[in-house]
Amino acid sequence: MIANFIVGMPRSGTTLLTALLDGHPQVLVLNETHAFKWIGAADPVVGLFRVPFYRDAFPEGGSERRELEAALRRRISGPVDIGTGLTALAESLREISPAAANARLWIEKTPRHYLRARELVEAFGETTRIVFMLRDPRDVVASHAAKWGRSLQRVARHWAEADALAQRYHARWPAAVCTLRYEDLVREPEATTRQVASHFGIEWSEDLMVPTMRGADWRGNSSYEQPIVGISDRSIGQYEKELDARAIAQVEGLLGPRMTRRGYEPTRRPGRLPPAGRLWIELRCALQLS
Repeated sequence: MIANFIVGMPRSGTTLLTALLDGHPQVLVLNETHAFKWIGAADPVVGLFRVPFYRDAFPEGGSERRELEAALRRRISGPVDIGTGLTALAESLREISPAAANARLWIEKTPRHYLRARELVEAFGETTRIVFMLRDPRDVVASHAAKWGRSLQRVARHWAEADALAQRYHARWPAAVCTLRYEDLVREPEATTRQVASHFGIEWSEDLMVPTMRGADWRGNSSYEQPIVGISDRSIGQYEKELDARAIAQVEGLLGPRMTRRGYEPTRRPGRLPPAGRLWIELRCALQLS
């Protein structure tokens, strides 16, 4: 099976896209593996089941847990590299899941693997495909604040770094890396999922319009305690309710040019000179990417 990945700053729509791919008969979905945290452990299998998704989806003592653990131990017995570890997990999941018997490829989604995309391409080769999700930074700031209480400046800096990395990856591997906006996915789901299917090399089907998680209906993971059924654009522009005018102006001052290049128009006109915070963020981006 061919390796593929969905990455992006957390709260940018990676889970929705994964859920839309979950029911496709040609796809095996590897939900958040956080693989770099356990592949080098003395016992990677134990490390995998400490990852929240795998701990919860395969509870200790359950038959699926025993089957997956046995399948993994037939393939790995000690520290492994990222290629060996994720391949072993994909093969083991297909072995224990009848629904995955016809899967042609697997797709792994851990948002923060956007920081390790170079290692993923080097491990799996340039036949692998990566979708890099982006979202309006004002909504990302509001979502991070609501869910985790993170500061505006920290989230804005991370968004700029993610945007810079997406540009670098696409420039280096234009066939392998596709950048996708969350807003396009929820406003034009059929056109956007057709684009995703083409990028991953699978046939488009109606399954790509119905989000599921391990075959069951998926109801979203909104930061605002709002149940979301199916594909919904309700979260677009939520920042207008969550952030005050000063906070919105701060985000736009820090990220205005990057926002505009991605199609997110600031609501305020920029000043003559960029704020010091933006210069600091751009310097950090340049140093990190050098």
